[in-house]
Amino acid sequence: QASIADYNPESFFSDLVASGRASGDLIQQMRAQMALDSMTSEPTPPRFDWEQLSMAPPAVIIFEAAKHRESRPDATKELYETILQKHPYSNSVYDALLALADLTFEEAERSGAEKDWLTTLAYYNAITERYAMRSKNAKAHLRKGRILSELSRDAEAIQVLGQILRNPQWKGLDHAKAHLELGRAYRRQGKLSEAHGFFERLIVAYGGYAETVSWAYYYDLLTLEAMNETESVQQLLEEYKTRSKVLSQTEAYPLVEKKYAL
Repeated sequence: QASIADYNPESFFSDLVASGRASGDLIQQMRAQMALDSMTSEPTPPRFDWEQLSMAPPAVIIFEAAKHRESRPDATKELYETILQKHPYSNSVYDALLALADLTFEEAERSGAEKDWLTTLAYYNAITERYAMRSKNAKAHLRKGRILSELSRDAEAIQVLGQILRNPQWKGLDHAKAHLELGRAYRRQGKLSEAHGFFERLIVAYGGYAETVSWAYYYDLLTLEAMNETESVQQLLEEYKTRSKVLSQTEAYPLVEKKYAL
């Protein structure tokens, strides 16, 4: 009976890296090195310089660019853009768009500049419109809603956030976050009754998500106060106090504590 030879993937890909280097086959070397690095849970150092990466296959660019995102974000954006320009039909385009969206969103948060919010919006538009079926969660829609709100386009933000609630696959935390952002958007529009409705539903239906629920209490208290619902404010405060053991660990708690002297 023939026996199956032992297969050692580390040795196999190490040999491919070595042979690719020896023969000058950079693409083979890159792919084999990526496979080798993927086998470890430890961070691996950058393997190739910028000129080499500009010629790399899209999957290699995605893999190597991630190593530079913290230290060289602007240069990393250029690498991701290379995929969009040179490999527009690659499966890696989606990953490149996600990375570019994240990087530009962080930049917009830091600067607050309208042009930066518009830049990141373009990437999130591409993700939500061209790759809607690939989204495993509602992050892109939540971010898009936030961006539109930052641009004072709350009516559009409400439409985008509403899409999250219509997707049953995003039930749970994503729906909770959408309720929060919808409440905030309606509040900015001065539609206080609608805002209160979303905050209230979040508190009642998604009580297990302490961080998000705590923010809902905070904004609902402000909303009810603006509606001159003094008795409802006091009732909600008492309810908040009964949950303070958990909610006191959240980001919103100090704001509630300071404003309402818990």
